[in-house]
Parts: sequence; C-alpha cells; structure tokens
Amino acid sequence: MLDFYGLPDDVPGYKAAYALGHPCDKVIELQKNLSDELNHPKFIPFFALHELEAWIFCDPEVVATHFNHANLAADMQRAVAQAGGPELINHGKTTHPKARLKSMVPGYKETSDGSTLLGKIGIPAIRASCPHFSAWLSQLEALAN
Repeated sequence: MLDFYGLPDDVPGYKAAYALGHPCDKVIELQKNLSDELNHPKFIPFFALHELEAWIFCDPEVVATHFNHANLAADMQRAVAQAGGPELINHGKTTHPKARLKSMVPGYKETSDGSTLLGKIGIPAIRASCPHFSAWLSQLEALAN
C-alpha cells in the first residue's frame, strides 16, 4: 500500500500509467504494471488515490468534531464535491489531500491525527466513499474464500 502522490517516476510502469487520463485508470494501470514486474502471486499492490489522507475526507463531521472546528466540515465537503469524491482530491503540490488538511487545520499531524481519525471514521465509511480502496479490499477478502 503506497500513496500515488509523490511516487517516484522510476517505479516500473509509472510513465505509461501517468499518461492515462483519469486518476483511477492511472493507479489501476500502475498496480498492474508493478504486479507484472514483480511477478509474485502474493504481491497485490495498492496505490492510494492520491494519498491515504484522502480517506479522512470521507467523514468531515468526524474531523470537525475531533479538531473542535465547526467550519471545517463545510470546507472539507466543498473539497470533496469539487473533486468528485475523496479519492479524487487531486495531485497538485498544494492541493493533495495532506496539503489541504494542513491548510484547513494548521496543527494536523499525520502520524497521530491521521490514524486516530481513520479509526473514528472506520473502514465501512471509507469503503462507501472510496471505490478504488473498496475494490482492493474486496480482492483481498476474496483470497479468504
């Protein structure tokens, strides 16, 4: 599991995948290319669109309550609406999910706040809002069957 944002362009298949149009197509192609390159049945790559912090945008109310910041939920909801979903919050230097969180909440710490917030939001809510993540989990769950 890696973030797509900030990934070095020398990762196998990166340049070809990055040339595709839709961000989801890029990471799916990149996952396929990396899987083909390593060619091991137990390696199932996942690239978060665009960062794991995108999942924090799945429940803005939880985040606003956590930081006791009433206007935060509306700001986060606006970012999600503009992007078309949490996973699609974009790849720009100042607009990737972590950068947006840090601009909205100057004290945001990914190592402590990130994991706490993801725990509060929960996997079901993240799956409901993030189809790429949900598809990867479904692929892992299918291995158990």
